[in-house]
Formats: sequence, structure tokens, C-alpha cells
Amino acid sequence: MPFYYLDRTCGNTCWPCVISLVHYEASDRQRAVITLTEEGRKLTERSYPVLGTVAAGHPILAEGEIQRYVTRLEDVLDLKPGDFLLTVSGDSMIGAGIFDGDLVAIRPSQAEPLKGEIVLVLLPDASTATLKRWNRLNGVVSLHSENPAYAPIVVRATSVEIQGCLVGHVGTGRARKSMPLPPA
Repeated sequence: MPFYYLDRTCGNTCWPCVISLVHYEASDRQRAVITLTEEGRKLTERSYPVLGTVAAGHPILAEGEIQRYVTRLEDVLDLKPGDFLLTVSGDSMIGAGIFDGDLVAIRPSQAEPLKGEIVLVLLPDASTATLKRWNRLNGVVSLHSENPAYAPIVVRATSVEIQGCLVGHVGTGRARKSMPLPPA
């Protein structure tokens, strides 16, 4: 017979209201099975509040209310089984907001990426991998960085192996250097 261990009140003033944290189930002569409920799991995970929306175009009303909590990467990135993370090394993608030490989420695929999509590719020289913007024209692939200090990598399309496409990235919280603003 299942039993819910209840130990936290929710602050209802009309009658006591309790939130179950642990689910306990046992039958005669069997081991007890104790599992955390969804509320119990929330208490054991570190979570971060999503406080609203910020404008990246026209200004919008700023709100300070908590909309939801984020506890896992799947809560903010569209991750699927088979996706993987890589640590970025270098500064060739800083124009896309991807900095040295950040984590990038990659969805494995050998399909032809869309023009301008950020992809993980194996290059023909010594099987090195790189993260760049994809462009293909007339059997030639050009891989563009997001930093003007790096020239595009141009190779024959038949010599490049696509490993996957960028799903998203997570900054590591290190101090960022800003790109200079263009003259007004």
C-alpha cells in the first residue's frame, strides 16, 4: 500500500496543506521502495529562476516576477538523445557569443547543413575538428569564423565530414571582452 511522507506546509490559512516529498511503498515481506516525488526532486536540485523576458530588438516592459525555474540543460536547450557537449577552445566564434571555455551542445548529423548554420566538421588535414559557420557553393565549402582575425577555411565539399550542428551553448560565466562598437 503506497504512503506519502508529508512534511512541508504550503501556507494555506484555511486548512493545513502539505506537500509530499517522498513516496514510500511496501508490501508484506518485501523491501520498501522509497522514491522522491517531483516536489522532493525539486528540493534536491539546484535551480535558477527565469525572471522574465529581455528585449533584443524593440524595448519591452521589464517584469520582475519569477516565470519558472530551470534545473537541467534540457529545460533551456532542445537536447535529444545522442546530443553531446564539447568545451570550446579558442576565440574564433566570439562574434556568435561563443567564448573560450564555453560548452556547446551538438546534434550529430551527416546531413547537409543550411547556409550560415554553425556546424562541427572534421577537416581533411590530420582529422582536426572545428566549429564554424557553413557555406557551400559549387562543390566548395567555406567555413567562416565569427572573429575577423580568422580567414575562412575553404575546402572541397567531398573532403569535409559533417559531425553535427550546434543546438545551443552555455557560457561558463567568465568575464567577457566586448567587441568595440562601430563608429556612429
